[in-house]
Amino acid sequence: MRKQLTGLPRYIATVETAKHRTFQFLDASILPDNKLIAIALSNAFHFGVLSSGAHTTWALAWATGSASETTRCTSNPAASKPSRL
Repeated sequence: MRKQLTGLPRYIATVETAKHRTFQFLDASILPDNKLIAIALSNAFHFGVLSSGAHTTWALAWATGSASETTRCTSNPAASKPSRL
């Protein structure tokens, strides 16, 4: 992932486990660790899409964990099936 971040002034990030999914821009000088989901995009359009209600609905349908638990991002969408859309 760090290779994809090369040349970007910033990238979009979110914490791997979170009760409420939020995204933020991080300066490229901040290197992501194992609990940070880094998205190698630097423009506000993609940030807006990830922060939208439509993405939130989709992400909650695909997230692992129950509604009462902290949801976890997964890089394998086949690992769980959406219960609703």
